[in-house]
Amino acid sequence: MQQNIRAREDYDLRTTSAVAIAAGALAAMVACQERHVADAPIAGAKVAVKRWPVDPNNELDLLWVIDNSNSMAGEQANLIANFPAFIDVLSHIGRGMPNLHMGVVSTDGRQLGLAGCGGGGGTLRAPAGKSPFISDVLPDGSDTRVTSWASEGYASLADAFSAYANLGTGGCGFEQPFQSVIDAVNPATNPGFIRPNAYLAIIFLTDEDDCSGAVGSNALFENTTSAAGTLGPLASFRCWEYGVTCDGDAPSNERTAGVRHGCEIAAANPYAMELSDVTSALAAIKPKRNTIIATIAGDTDPSQVRVINTPSAWAAELTAVTLAPSCVQQGAGDVYASAEGEQYIARPAVRLQALVNHYRGFGTTEQSICASDLTPALMQIAGIIIDYIGNPCIDGELADQDATAPGLQPNCQVSVVTDYGEANQTEVMLAPCGEAATTECWQLASDPYRCPEADHLFLETKLTPTLQDHRKTILANCALL
Repeated sequence: MQQNIRAREDYDLRTTSAVAIAAGALAAMVACQERHVADAPIAGAKVAVKRWPVDPNNELDLLWVIDNSNSMAGEQANLIANFPAFIDVLSHIGRGMPNLHMGVVSTDGRQLGLAGCGGGGGTLRAPAGKSPFISDVLPDGSDTRVTSWASEGYASLADAFSAYANLGTGGCGFEQPFQSVIDAVNPATNPGFIRPNAYLAIIFLTDEDDCSGAVGSNALFENTTSAAGTLGPLASFRCWEYGVTCDGDAPSNERTAGVRHGCEIAAANPYAMELSDVTSALAAIKPKRNTIIATIAGDTDPSQVRVINTPSAWAAELTAVTLAPSCVQQGAGDVYASAEGEQYIARPAVRLQALVNHYRGFGTTEQSICASDLTPALMQIAGIIIDYIGNPCIDGELADQDATAPGLQPNCQVSVVTDYGEANQTEVMLAPCGEAATTECWQLASDPYRCPEADHLFLETKLTPTLQDHRKTILANCALL
């Protein structure tokens, strides 16, 4: 059995040595990454890190979690305008466009008894009379894709997404993406959306951090005199104060202006949802190795995580202190407009970053919503999805470890990992094909049609089929020039 390479998922922006995506195709995505178990050290300043399943899968369930609060009109328009670039990159998967289910949910989360917070955030949103999610699949044995969008009168997949993603504003000002995700992945909420064997990619678009309340409790959102006396005014600052802990402090110690360090999601408090609640819900339906998490949200650079005295121009803020924005830009429709014309902001998404960190080393990326053009962010996310489910090509020029020998002598380490990312994972190194006594091995192959960029090369493995192939993953690291 021969398996074509799929590139590894995780491009940690702190360790990426080169990431560049050209319009219409994924270009070089090269990272200096952590090593895994039996991986041997590899020479070279740049390393192509690849990962693909032994048992291929071209199914992708893509869930967009889109903030529909009053400040999001501009960001939704930005997403919709640049979505074609996302699809353009996604279509450059080695086996073609994945068999796609694509759905949209809001950040309304559960019902809170507050204006605009009527719940139902986890229910897939669709235009009136349309299917609850967009379907674009190639049935087995067919040469013709079957699409819900064409049968429903849309000119293209991008046109359909424009209609589905245009949630508008007026939603809950206490964004609850964690709650929406928990509900959305529940098969009882959205039957037929998540398929058993598909990869699950969740993309968050929000200018605020998660503010999901503790499971079974809406105490964080109580609007009584006694609650205000304990929790402070009913405002978004509660989400920060009780949902995040910094510098080792307990929640409720955040009412002093200053820079915060070591911020992480708060645990064991009676007000905000814990990380384990959302990760457990996801783990119940997908292993980590089949899950991709991407955020387009407020930056969480340590120097930008600050509590500040509330500017006098921000009349909508009800607290004496507030979480400093990651960015303040020209925009439209935000209640934080000031005399200087600053009209929309994004807050550091520390809680969302905690979810990304839980999946770090698998398929993750954090992109900034502060960018005026979301095209690069969307292309980066699409590139990671490609690498997860089917990019066969080595992006970049392989280093030759023996220039005196004829042909290319690549410096690669390739291994088979069983139960990748789980506590019981095991790893076995593969030898290059052609070495003595090798029945399972790896080799380079060339395919100009499939790999039009660079040297047209991809890694190919020869393995003996087993009943456990669905549990196995190939990891490969190759030195680049």
